[in-house]
Formats: sequence, C-alpha cells, structure tokens
Amino acid sequence: MKVLYLIPGLGSGGGSERSLLTVTPHLVAAGIELTIAYFVVRPNDNAAAYRDAGARVVLLPARSLPGRVREVRRLLRQVRPDVLHTTLFEADQAGRLAAVGMPVRVTFDHYDDDGYEVWLPMFEPDPDAGASDGAGSATGGAR
Repeated sequence: MKVLYLIPGLGSGGGSERSLLTVTPHLVAAGIELTIAYFVVRPNDNAAAYRDAGARVVLLPARSLPGRVREVRRLLRQVRPDVLHTTLFEADQAGRLAAVGMPVRVTFDHYDDDGYEVWLPMFEPDPDAGASDGAGSATGGAR
C-alpha cells in the first residue's frame, strides 16, 4: 500500500510531527510505501529523521493555496498513492482540494473525546471509475 502523508512542516516541536515520527518506522516495517510531503522548512526542521525512519520526504515549497494544490496534485500523479492522509489545517485544505477528481482515498486526523487519534475518510475513489480517468466521489465524509 502507498500512503502520501501531507503535513505543513516537519519541525520537532509539535505533537502532530512527533506522532508522525513515532509511527513512521512502524508503517514502513509493515510494508507501507510512505511518502511525507510538507510545505514549510522551520528552524527545527527534522526531515532527516523521517528519511532515516524509512520514509520518502518531499518539500513542496509553494506559499499560496493554489500553488500548494497544484504541487500536491502533481505529487499525487507521480506517487499514485492508495491513501492521501492530511494533518493540520493547511495540509487539510491543500490536500482535499488537490484530491478532487483523483483516484485516491483521502483521510484526515480527528481526536475523539478521549483524546485518541483516528483517521476518518473524507473522499473515496469512485469504484466505477477506471484507474486512468481520475474520477472520484465524496462518498466517505466525516461523521
């Protein structure tokens, strides 16, 4: 399985970044081809740690939302992931917009009442669409 994980930055200080770094070696060990894409290089950038854990790491340097959407769409075509997972607002926006019409399942982080992280479906590929036509539908939806 291929997963494209989209997050705004890979600084070492945030909870989402630490969580991703913790699960990365386990996802890779489970046979998942993990590509992590991010938008912003921060002073405490920790991209090398994700590479050392076995992920492919890609910087998407566009600053505007339209530019980020274009870069994510380009990466979706290149990687052809089964799942696009987005974390945090900037990545949620760009990832969801980029995935419209693409044959990829989109998930995002949500924390339940007990503080446990769950991945919820946002978009799922249209089962009637051929892999080459890029059609998809918003059938998953958060509940």
